[in-house]
Amino acid sequence: MIDYATEHNYYVILTVSREKSNIERQNIENLIGMRVDGLLVCLSQETTDKQVFTTVEKMKIPLVFFDRAFKNMKFSRVVFNDKLGAENILNRIILEGYNKIAHFAGYSKTNIGKERFEGFLEALTKNKVPIHKDWIIEGGFELKDGYESFKKLNNLDNLPEVIFAVNDRVALGAYKAAKEAELRIPEDIGIFGYGFSEITDFFDPQLTVINQDPRKMGAEAIRLLINEVENKKKSGNSIIYIEEEFLWRKSVKRKVKK
Repeated sequence: MIDYATEHNYYVILTVSREKSNIERQNIENLIGMRVDGLLVCLSQETTDKQVFTTVEKMKIPLVFFDRAFKNMKFSRVVFNDKLGAENILNRIILEGYNKIAHFAGYSKTNIGKERFEGFLEALTKNKVPIHKDWIIEGGFELKDGYESFKKLNNLDNLPEVIFAVNDRVALGAYKAAKEAELRIPEDIGIFGYGFSEITDFFDPQLTVINQDPRKMGAEAIRLLINEVENKKKSGNSIIYIEEEFLWRKSVKRKVKK
């Protein structure tokens, strides 16, 4: 974002919500007070209240959501096609011969948590794979959430074959808990999920991942916002989907010989 903005004579003011909705609201109010040309927003995992965004809409300030977004507002979005991506990776996993699958889900009130969970359910339902409610654990998007979710899962009488993690941070937390439980990945349990390949390259073993490149998302989001600012388009309804790729790594065993 910063690179693209600099090339086009704009300056990026960065604020961080720390995943707290009240801090997010304060940040946006401060930026409005600074009379910025436009706003780029990735919603915090807590955010459900649209009041500050309604204010932005009334003030006709250009805003583009990226990654986490409200769907039913008159703002453009740059996102991954999370439901389809989740469904596609689950189809690949099921085709490999897995039918005992757990999901460490993000918060269902966020678009990415909701859509990745919907993709999970869609794939299992279409492939007639049993859905175990005890194996679906909703939490957040951080290391501690993956760690705590694995602890809950490991307390059950039976374990799944593989875990679908909502993102790479949750997966890494699950790695830590599995190691503490003396379970081997992928021999005892497999883990896969969403993430960024340059980060998951450092997992041991490497994470089987739906690769999402944040640089592509950032460049598209700032390009779209600058376009709306310069064309005096105070509200947009564009939706840009960033392409993903599936990388089969070492955290899930291959059952089918290739």
